[in-house]
Amino acid sequence: TQGLGARILEYPGMPSIIEVGFVVVTFFETFSLLCLSSKWFRRAWLAVMLPFHFLSWPLLQLLFVHNILLICALVIDLDGIMRWLAAKRRPRVAVAALP
Repeated sequence: TQGLGARILEYPGMPSIIEVGFVVVTFFETFSLLCLSSKWFRRAWLAVMLPFHFLSWPLLQLLFVHNILLICALVIDLDGIMRWLAAKRRPRVAVAALP
């Protein structure tokens, strides 16, 4: 039986898209250490690497469970997300203008 990854290659243009994706993922993997010092790069890295790891399962029949867990534990700013959610829930207090 032919896997999903092999069937996708039958569509025109898909091999080129996959080649470009390979270059992009390789770039982000090579410069992964920048996640430690750059918030912008960390967000871009997450935007590239999480879909890559999740799409590897149906396309390549590879599931990177440990990598996904490491990404969640080490890279995602859970404290920042929790602070942001708490700030969104906090009621806004109207301040009366002084005459």
